[in-house]
Amino acid sequence: MNTAFKTVFKFAHALALPAMMFLMVLLLVSSVHAGGADDYLIEASSTVVEPGTTGDTFITLDHPEDVEAYSFGLVYDSNDIDPLAAEVGSAVLDATGPVGPDFFFVDLMPASVPVTGNGLTVACILSLSFPIVTIPAGIQQEIAVITFDCLPSATPGAEIAVDFSDQLGDPQILLVASVIGQDQFLVPFSGLITVFEEPPPPPGPSFVRGDANGDGTLDISDPVRIGVYVARGVNQLACLAAGDIDDDGLIQLSDVVSLLSYLFSEGAAPVAPFPDCGEDPTTDLDCLNSPCQFQP
Repeated sequence: MNTAFKTVFKFAHALALPAMMFLMVLLLVSSVHAGGADDYLIEASSTVVEPGTTGDTFITLDHPEDVEAYSFGLVYDSNDIDPLAAEVGSAVLDATGPVGPDFFFVDLMPASVPVTGNGLTVACILSLSFPIVTIPAGIQQEIAVITFDCLPSATPGAEIAVDFSDQLGDPQILLVASVIGQDQFLVPFSGLITVFEEPPPPPGPSFVRGDANGDGTLDISDPVRIGVYVARGVNQLACLAAGDIDDDGLIQLSDVVSLLSYLFSEGAAPVAPFPDCGEDPTTDLDCLNSPCQFQP
C-alpha cells in the first residue's frame, strides 16, 4: 500500500473514531432528553362518593422544570357524573398569590364529549406580563380542582373512569405544559370515582322458633318456659324471639297455646325460622343466646 495513502487512511481513521464517539454522545443525550418528556405527568385523583352528593377531582402535575402555563381536557365516563366547576389548585395560588392567574379558562360543555359521559377543558396562564410567574419544578403539584355532582341515579358500587383527553373542544385543547414558551406534552394518569355502596346489614341471630329454653329440642319444656314468662313476668328466655311462636312481636298466652297445639294436637307449626336454624325475618325481639349460634 502507498505510504501516503496509509497516512491519509490512518488520519481519517483517527478522525473517524472521535467523530463516532461524539455522534454516540449526541444520540445518548438526545435519547435522555426524549425520555425526559415522560417526566411531565398529569394525574387525576380517585375518590369515593355517594349518589346525590358532590365530590372533587384533584389534578396534579409532575414537572422537572418551572411551568408557566398548562391545558388539559378531562372526561368522566358516565352521565351520572356532572362537572359543576373548576378552580385553580393550591400550587397555582402558591405561585400567584391570592390574585390568582392572569388567564384561567374553563369550558364545562366542550365539543366532542363522548355520548356516554361528561367532560370539561381547562387552560391556565399564570402571568401575561413581566415578571413571568411560574409553578416551581416539583411533583404532585395541585394545578386544578374539579367539583362534580354524582346524580342520584348513579349505581352503588359502580366504578367510573376519569380520563384525560386531547380530543375535546374546537379547536382541540391539548395536554400540554408550557416551559419557557415551549410545549411539554403531558403523560396522563387516569383517576377513578367509586360510587359508595351501603354495606349489607350484619346477619341477625340464628335460632329455631319454639325452642324457648335453648336446649336444641322442641318438647313440653318449651311451652312451660314461655308460660312462666307470660304468667309471672320472669324472663328465663335467652332468645325472646324463639318464644314468639306466631312472630307478631309479642310473647303471650296465645304463643303457649299454639306451641302446645303443634306438639300434641297436630296444630300449625311455628313460623320461620323452623324447624332449622335461621334468622328472624322481622327482628322485632332480641335473641341473645341460642344453640344455633354455636353450630359450625
